[in-house]
This record gives sequence, structure tokens and C-alpha cells, in this order.
Amino acid sequence: MAHEFRCCICGQKASGWGNNPWPVKDSGECCLACDLTVVVPARIKLSETPKNKSNEDNATENRAMVS
Repeated sequence: MAHEFRCCICGQKASGWGNNPWPVKDSGECCLACDLTVVVPARIKLSETPKNKSNEDNATENRAMVS
């Protein structure tokens, strides 16, 4: 039987392994759709962070985008 969970980003029921939602959320599991359309772009944005802006500032902005 597959692991079932509720995506911590979109709230939809999903099954499978689940994905780490950081930096959008600090805990829980996200579905593949949210991983590909929300989490991965947020991680790419973090990797492009200017030297004068911290990763934590960007992570806070990413969380605010989905709240």
C-alpha cells in the first residue's frame, strides 16, 4: 500500500513518497506537482540570491508567497 498524505502546500491528498517542501514550508510533505511548480523554483531563486541578501530572507519571502 502506498503512503498517503495531504500536501502541505496545496492541501490535496496525494500518495507516494512525498517531497521535502523546504524552503516554502519548514515541515510536512508536498505533492509532486507542488514540488515541481513551487518548491524547485523557490530553491533556484535561493541559489541566485545576491550576496547582500541572506537565504533566510528569501525563504521567508517564499513562505509568504504560498500563505
